[in-house]
Amino acid sequence: MNYTTVITRVEDMVGTITLNRPEANNTFNIPMAEELNSALREMDEDTQVNVVVINANGRNFCTGIDVNYVDGKDMDQYLNWVRLMEQMNLTIARMKKPVIASVHKIAVANGIGLVAACDLAIAADQLSLCHPLYN
Repeated sequence: MNYTTVITRVEDMVGTITLNRPEANNTFNIPMAEELNSALREMDEDTQVNVVVINANGRNFCTGIDVNYVDGKDMDQYLNWVRLMEQMNLTIARMKKPVIASVHKIAVANGIGLVAACDLAIAADQLSLCHPLYN
């Protein structure tokens, strides 16, 4: 599937999902949350993937949720938003394959929640140390 807020690739039995909202420090909006969940499920079902790595483009791994998507919502809409933001953690918990977070710089709020949901996390101050596109 083609995504706009995440980039996926499979190489040598490793599935990589890259958060791709660098202009917003990879904050989660509705499309990115939906796309990440979809990409995780696809990789879990892909027989050419043995392990999944989540990394990010830009200065930081993920600085939480995009608060612009929260403003002006009624309680039901807000509840659906919160459930969507939590869904990625449940998706990872249900996966049959290990998921590794490759973190650079800042991971806070929903970003650190995503890291905590993964089976293993590797973190570095420099992007070049943990992002395969920069090695």
